[in-house]
Amino acid sequence: MFVITSIFNLPLRILVWLIEGYIFLAVVRLILAHVPSSRQSNLYQPVKTLTDLFPNLIRRHLAKVSRTPVPSWLLWVVTVLLLCLARQILIWILIT
Repeated sequence: MFVITSIFNLPLRILVWLIEGYIFLAVVRLILAHVPSSRQSNLYQPVKTLTDLFPNLIRRHLAKVSRTPVPSWLLWVVTVLLLCLARQILIWILIT
């Protein structure tokens, strides 16, 4: 944990929180996808709509570049890795 010493760093900290929240929701969505009874719940569809945003953007971008279909697990791996990298960069900016 680190303390924000400047008001100008607050937007970066909020961005870090948003990234952490998105990663948490992505994990929840992937767990709920493997439980058949939860797919009909009121929680699954909104979480799926929210978390599938980045993998769908990556899929559309790769569809323009490549003709071969991309497996869905690869889209999730790329999304999570990019978000973790962005989070680490933002934390590094905040600390230095």
